[in-house]
Amino acid sequence: MKVNPLLLQVVSAFFLIYGIVDIIFVNVLLGIILLIIGVAMNVVALNIRMKMKK
Repeated sequence: MKVNPLLLQVVSAFFLIYGIVDIIFVNVLLGIILLIIGVAMNVVALNIRMKMKK
């Protein structure tokens, strides 16, 4: 299955933004989990992008 790395980066940006908002306003634990998911998705997207450039 091919995944568009740009789409992954956009979705990971949403996770990062929601994670920061959750840390500030809602729940610290949920915010940290969302931040970790967002960072992991961004790393995967960057790895896919680097492989596509080679």
